[in-house]
Amino acid sequence: MILAKHLKKVLILSLSLAALSACSQQMPMTYLPPAQLQPMQQMQARQMGANPMLFQRFNVPQQPAGLGFASAQAPDGYYQGAEGMQGQGLLQSLNQIVARHVDLGYDHGRDVMFGVVDDLQDNNVVVCAYTDRHEQNIDNRGDAYSHGLNTEHTWPKSKGAGGGPAKADLHHLFPTDIDTNSKRSSFPFGEVVQVEYQNGGSKLGRNAQGQTVFEPRDDHKGDVARALFYFYTVYGRQASTANFRIEEPVLHQWHAQDPVDQTEQLRNARIFQYQKNRNPYIDRPEFVRLVGRFH
Repeated sequence: MILAKHLKKVLILSLSLAALSACSQQMPMTYLPPAQLQPMQQMQARQMGANPMLFQRFNVPQQPAGLGFASAQAPDGYYQGAEGMQGQGLLQSLNQIVARHVDLGYDHGRDVMFGVVDDLQDNNVVVCAYTDRHEQNIDNRGDAYSHGLNTEHTWPKSKGAGGGPAKADLHHLFPTDIDTNSKRSSFPFGEVVQVEYQNGGSKLGRNAQGQTVFEPRDDHKGDVARALFYFYTVYGRQASTANFRIEEPVLHQWHAQDPVDQTEQLRNARIFQYQKNRNPYIDRPEFVRLVGRFH
């Protein structure tokens, strides 16, 4: 079972990379839509029983997609175009570096998230980002839903992440407890002083200004901040910034209070294997300070 899952991960990765290679020379566009990947996914489904020659065909290493499969570090020169810059100039340069990526599509993207990206120990265990609840035997979005988990859009769908590449961009999607995700709804993030709901360290309630806000557990605060900084960098001109205007001051605090850890680096690296782009604020946390005020 475990070996089969490892082989499945390597194969899915090889198909994503093959699709990117096939499309990138033909399509001068920012995203690669799901239609371009569909033939590869269909072939994946036909071949899941498959023989070792498939790995040779796609030049994929015959090793499991475990913790060492993807380097946690960005490739040399990845951020060369942003070096020495700051402010809005840096923000624009980072957009040019990370905006182009593979759009996995929402269904396939969620399967990748639950089955690979957030199965960090390769043991079919996925952890809720908001409550730290661990669920076993998770390999895809169907398994996750049957165990009470769904997909959190850190930047809410109603605020600009409800369609297109933004909806499926794994850099701001996380597995979460269905009830807690529902409580968060599309409220902005902030620090709760009057609690109305809490679960696993995350809280919904009023902030000091009387606004309804959602406060994630401490271990996820920095992740939220960097996910939102990423989203604004890539999609900010297309999305509503109503929440972001409220959130930005506290996001800078959370970025400093909850620094990047090894798990977040690994997650970033795994997403890079599929989407072919990275979150710059995980790789280079100092970029947040150098950009300064985002909006």
